[in-house]
Amino acid sequence: MHRDMEARTLLHPGLVYTRYGKCYTFNGNKTAPRKTKQGGMGNGLEIMLDIQQDEYLPIWRETNETSLEAGIRVQIHSQDEPPYIHQLGFGVSPGFQTFVSCQEQRLTYLPQPWGNCRSSSKEKIPGYDTYSISACRLLCETNEVIRVCNCRMVHMPGKTVGSFNRNRPGSAGGERRLEN
Repeated sequence: MHRDMEARTLLHPGLVYTRYGKCYTFNGNKTAPRKTKQGGMGNGLEIMLDIQQDEYLPIWRETNETSLEAGIRVQIHSQDEPPYIHQLGFGVSPGFQTFVSCQEQRLTYLPQPWGNCRSSSKEKIPGYDTYSISACRLLCETNEVIRVCNCRMVHMPGKTVGSFNRNRPGSAGGERRLEN
């Protein structure tokens, strides 16, 4: 774990839902981010996990085949973007030590008249302070699911869902607000 990270931070990390279910975010506090001045072993986040593989259930795929995958998925991302772990994450196998190194890449876009990709006066994507590709993709997926079935998956942003009507396939009944 990070040298000065307190144990309570690991006991109650940020919890968000993704396509994989619960996702724990470490160092998600934008007001007091944890930083390290030096790379290498002992200078970053170290975690030991018990994945409780004996409690795993088979994963049913669209082809009705079962998969007995085990391990965790990890994504290293900016605090300004949501996890998009199903496309940008990588797998870590149980029973092995894994080392990961990363480097931040920043893009600077040309000003007007060639483009104005970031507007400080208006929020580009609801719920996010800055634009990110993963937030944009998540919003587009959410809008399409709502358009097609008038519902949304638990990991998708928003507070409104439709109630499913079994007697009318493809339709959802009245909407209700979700409480935080």
